[in-house]
This record gives sequence, structure tokens and C-alpha cells, in this order.
Amino acid sequence: MLNRFLTRLFGEGSAGLERSEVLGIPVVVENTRPDINTSDVITRLEASLALIRQYVPHHFWHLRHDFNHVIVKRFACRGAYFYDQR
Repeated sequence: MLNRFLTRLFGEGSAGLERSEVLGIPVVVENTRPDINTSDVITRLEASLALIRQYVPHHFWHLRHDFNHVIVKRFACRGAYFYDQR
């Protein structure tokens, strides 16, 4: 199901698209910047999620259970939540 969604969202064989799992949360990174290493992006996300898990574990629990996945990509705002794409 996630693969179908990603194919519709990004198209077939999108360049710079990498899937991984960070602290039990499925993550998709669309890296459009060749000067930024995708592993660095995942490391920063992992550090951020680890802080949430350490200091507000109930919020981390909600992240793991309320979201199907996290998409990391450049966007014209600081954050976006698409309710219909849970």
C-alpha cells in the first residue's frame, strides 16, 4: 500500500527517493539536493525523534501509532500534514 501511494505521489522511479525506518517509524526521503547527503538527513531525523522519545514518550507513542509514515522533502513551508493521506 505504501509503495502505491509513493508511486502516485512521486511517480515511477523518482530520483533521490530513499525508504528507511527510523526508530520504528517508516520514513521516505526525497532528496532533491545533491549537496546534502541523505544519510545526514536521516541522522538528524533520528536525533530529533530520539529527543521526543526521551522527553515526551507519550507523544512519540502517538507518532508511531497515528502516522503511517513520515515524508522528508523540500517544501514551501516548515511543515505540512495531509490529513487525507494518513
